Amino acid sequence: MTLADVVPPWQSDVMRALKDHPRLATVLAGALVAAHYVAHRWWIVPRLPDEMLESSNAWSYYAGCAGLVALVGSFSGVVVVFGLTPGNSVLKRARRRGGPELRANWVTLVSTPLLAAGILVLAAGMALAGKPVAAGWTFEMGIVLTIVVALRLVWIFRRLVNMDLDKPARKQASGLALVEKAQARQRRA
Repeated sequence: MTLADVVPPWQSDVMRALKDHPRLATVLAGALVAAHYVAHRWWIVPRLPDEMLESSNAWSYYAGCAGLVALVGSFSGVVVVFGLTPGNSVLKRARRRGGPELRANWVTLVSTPLLAAGILVLAAGMALAGKPVAAGWTFEMGIVLTIVVALRLVWIFRRLVNMDLDKPARKQASGLALVEKAQARQRRA
């Protein structure tokens, strides 16, 4: 039994769309927070603990998380620099074959942590200005964006690590690429 036997085809299509179109994943993250807000307003759905929202130190939580996002952004920069390293035929071929989707993923790895850090700094400012509820929802948006970019970072880093940089590019095939090819053949059949 393989993963393709367990996962319905529509789920792999959704995952492929999220991997190839990182802006879609960012928009969906925003929609998730908006849906949580609506669900909280109209139904009884939990939100951040009131003790955290109304604490006089809430701004420090938000600013501290902005520092965490900056750390994720620095790791993202390392992955992008590693992927752009010149001189290796495997990486050159991967960049050529990756096309706009790969470039969009790399740009997202750098831009989304900056956006999330800015959102968390904004949440800290809202908390200092006496707007604890707005600050809490802004904080949630920043954290959800951070989770999305961290997952993308791990996925791309795993793909880069699985490349055998010592082999010529024409002999290179990562395990995930082979699984994706097999799944595509099964869908066509």
